[in-house]
Amino acid sequence: MTTTTAERSTYYRLTSPGHRRLDPIRGVDLVRDGQTWTVRSYGPGATEPAVVDGLEQAEAEVLYEERVRAGAVVDGMPGWTRSDVPGLPLAGYGYEAEVLTAEGWSIMMDEPFLVLGGVGPRYLDLEAPPRTVEEVVEAAAEQAAEGRLLEGREQWLSAAAESASPEEDWMRPGDGRYLVPTRVRVTVRRRTSDRFRSAGVEIRDVVERELPAVAPPTRQEIDTYAATAIDADTVPAAAGPPAVHLPARTDEAPLDGPHFYFPAHRRPYPDYPEDALHDEVVLYDGPHPVARLLITAPTAGALIRAQHAVAADLGLWTEPVLLLARAARLRTPEVEKVATAARLRDDPALSGTWPCPYSEEEVAVARATIAQAEALAQAAVDALPDAGRGPLPPLTRAWRVADTWGARWRDRLYELLRDRWAATDGAGRDHLIRWSLPGFRHDLHYTAKVPLRVIRRALAEVSSA
Repeated sequence: MTTTTAERSTYYRLTSPGHRRLDPIRGVDLVRDGQTWTVRSYGPGATEPAVVDGLEQAEAEVLYEERVRAGAVVDGMPGWTRSDVPGLPLAGYGYEAEVLTAEGWSIMMDEPFLVLGGVGPRYLDLEAPPRTVEEVVEAAAEQAAEGRLLEGREQWLSAAAESASPEEDWMRPGDGRYLVPTRVRVTVRRRTSDRFRSAGVEIRDVVERELPAVAPPTRQEIDTYAATAIDADTVPAAAGPPAVHLPARTDEAPLDGPHFYFPAHRRPYPDYPEDALHDEVVLYDGPHPVARLLITAPTAGALIRAQHAVAADLGLWTEPVLLLARAARLRTPEVEKVATAARLRDDPALSGTWPCPYSEEEVAVARATIAQAEALAQAAVDALPDAGRGPLPPLTRAWRVADTWGARWRDRLYELLRDRWAATDGAGRDHLIRWSLPGFRHDLHYTAKVPLRVIRRALAEVSSA
């Protein structure tokens, strides 16, 4: 009986270890077949003839090493992920990108098993697969630094806008030291080839760079991001008030259906004439308050002008806001509790061990209610302005969710727009980027996976227009 024994093998895989096929995609093998030796080449670009057998050991080894060296560089890139022939460039590598803040080094990206010309690096915003490790180093250093700087600067802005302590001056450079990085470091690991299946020697290349100082947020940036109220004096005076797209009332009696409530001007307290009192405009859905915007107005005339202006600006956002509010009113904690208990009861993985204290009628009502709420939420998505057709209308963050402390309608609508347009490639994504405020653009990058180069380009096109 003839036996075949593998002696040496060099191979190249195009996929990462987590998605690797069992067999290498391209390779060269040196095997003993009984008393003779065989050299076998396979996969894309295999040398002809693919199989040469009946060789003596010495000539088989020479032919094997010739074929391995012939495939050492393919189209200008290292050709092998593993080779037992010494002195050959290999395509396997890994990298790690870190940034330094006042709290120490933190890893931003880590991909230990990669192949030049293969899949990835999936964390880097590269327009084409890298052809050299140096390309990976440059891209990783730039992206780790820029992404973390963007995130840190926006966290700094958010902290400054939400700070209520007079002792914290977030416009001082030192107050952002825990948020913004000062250095970036990229470590690349490669292996050299060695004879007879040795694991080889690891090569570590470390590139470390100092980052420029980040300027603190300005007072204007903080006020725009915080958007706690609208100053009536900033609303331009016009010949007449803007047209409002819904009915408006000025008394306490709610109207049927969606409408605005324009309360009368409140005068300052006689004892504190210098204090500015907040007036407001409120969007109602029948008896339910949905959205509220505070207004600082020195006079009744300024208040009326501002109420009409902000109500008119709500415009195309009104329908999705109303639909989302209706969906939220349906999904009460009790409804969610009943539906969750029924879902756990029916989960096969729990084998009927989860008790459900509710009747089938209660379960059916809860499920129908949640289905209705989900339909309203989808209708809200469908009612959003179409970013693919043109720029999205402005919407101030001063519009608050009426029954939820601190929640803002612009933030909720941003999430819907992000889920709808961030993954597209065209005008819709660019319009979403331009509509997003400073403070949210790192979310577009890290959550929605929009490349930083795309964000930069979209914003640059506006600034240069």
